[in-house]
Amino acid sequence: MDSLLGYAVTGDNTSGDTNYVIKTTNGGDNWFKLDSIYGDISRVIFLNANTGFICGGGRAGISGGFVSKTTNSGNNWSVLPASVFSIHFDDMCILNQDTMWVVDDNGFDGGVFRSTNGGNNWIQQYGSPSYTPEKIYMYKKNIGFFSTSFQTAMFKTIDGGFNWSKINGEDGFSQVKFIDSLTGWKANGTLMKKSTNGGLNWVNQPLPNPGGHIFYGMYSYSILNKDTIWGCGGIYGFPNNTSRAVLYRTTNSGLNWYYQIPDTSIINFYSYHFIYFLNNYKGWVYSGSRGIHTINGGDTTFLSIHQISNEVPKEYRLNQNYPNPFNPLTNIKYQIMVL
Repeated sequence: MDSLLGYAVTGDNTSGDTNYVIKTTNGGDNWFKLDSIYGDISRVIFLNANTGFICGGGRAGISGGFVSKTTNSGNNWSVLPASVFSIHFDDMCILNQDTMWVVDDNGFDGGVFRSTNGGNNWIQQYGSPSYTPEKIYMYKKNIGFFSTSFQTAMFKTIDGGFNWSKINGEDGFSQVKFIDSLTGWKANGTLMKKSTNGGLNWVNQPLPNPGGHIFYGMYSYSILNKDTIWGCGGIYGFPNNTSRAVLYRTTNSGLNWYYQIPDTSIINFYSYHFIYFLNNYKGWVYSGSRGIHTINGGDTTFLSIHQISNEVPKEYRLNQNYPNPFNPLTNIKYQIMVL
């Protein structure tokens, strides 16, 4: 919400544990419980400091999916009328207090559902056992996308969800976001792609990969402006089967990506799955029960690996520097052989 106020949910019920909506008022240094739910909570979205929504399935006393709402900063929650009609809601998009969408990836009674009266009534806008929606994103009232289970396909609507068209040759997403009607990015856990024609075509943006140690991947990202984006999802492998999560950043719209391994003591950690930056200095990155927080823009060192040729040098070579004379910088090209 801001540099101090934030909300999160604790996850699923695969272990049978009670799950919670949690809140911080000091930038994530401390969290406290707001609501206990025996079941799965898939998503939390707050429109402002007071009004928020959660979705999921298996809430205490409820056998199916649910969407709940709070109007007092999460202190009390109520299940929206007529929202219990599915097995489980995997994701939602809340455009405003009246217009919202939820998705359920169950092939028989799942699909895309929309409400235009604050959740009092819902209509199914899409349903198919072949393509089951798992993620949904609406740029505005009429334009949006959904991704299928296992991110195998991506669909787009231009009429508010009444009709959906499959984007041929394109996989799904773990996250997608547009900054205008034409320009957007999507991550699918492995790749980062960009579209400049409203999502009809996507171009891969190569992530830095030194090889051997880092397993690149983009799962979530946070857009500060049209140039600067932070991302997460990569893993850096250390000796003795230890690992650290990797962060990414671009300052030229994704043309070049750089990476850093946060200078923390958190090792043996797979990767981060959520990232949010409020500005150039304040950001949060989480996965499961672990997370990091920066108030100064993260570590100062970023690295980048770019392959410029497939040719293996056969000899050593040091070229003349240029420009020459120089002041205060120069460039020196060199070549080394592989032993």
